[in-house]
Parts: sequence; structure tokens; C-alpha cells
Amino acid sequence: MLESILQNENLKQELGDDFSKLDQVVSQLKESSARAEYLQEMSISLPIRMANIQKYSKWDSIHDPYNLVENILKNDEKVYKAMNPKFDFLLSNNDLCFINEINIYGGDCGP
Repeated sequence: MLESILQNENLKQELGDDFSKLDQVVSQLKESSARAEYLQEMSISLPIRMANIQKYSKWDSIHDPYNLVENILKNDEKVYKAMNPKFDFLLSNNDLCFINEINIYGGDCGP
């Protein structure tokens, strides 16, 4: 496939002087893609938990006892509602590691 791209006359005209760099760019892209594939194969999901134990006021405990911040980590219908939510999480498997990306997928949020 690369050979057919390098022989494409329309592409040569469109890229002009930059066409000579195309082979190098394709090689770098292949190396980068191979590295990304290797990193993906080596990646693992880390267990996530709340960093701090939440303390609730007496009013919250009486009037809204099921509105717990821990609900955000549960995969069920339970929710957590707050005007300005702030969360501290711990990600750890007890090994030294490099964290590249953290994805937390939320469900439906209220108004």
C-alpha cells in the first residue's frame, strides 16, 4: 500500500517539496503506532476508591440518608447530589506505575 502511495502522481503534485518527507513521516507514524499498541497491551485498570471518608452532618443523615458520595463509584441506581461536588480518589495496585489517563464514566446527572 505504501508503494502505491509513493507512486501517486497527484499526491506528488499536491505535496510538492514535502513529498520527499512522506516516507520518513510514514515510518515515524508506524513506530508511534507500534509503541501505542504496546502500551495498550501493557495497560491495566487500577482499582479506584475514595481517598477520604466522608463525614455527613446530622441534617444530611436524617433528611437525605441515601445521598452518599460513595454512590458515584457504584454501578447501580444510587446517586450523589451536591451543588459543588469535589472528589478525591485513590488509584493504587501497590506498585509504582505511570498513569497516562484517567477515565471515569458517569451516568445520568441531575439538574
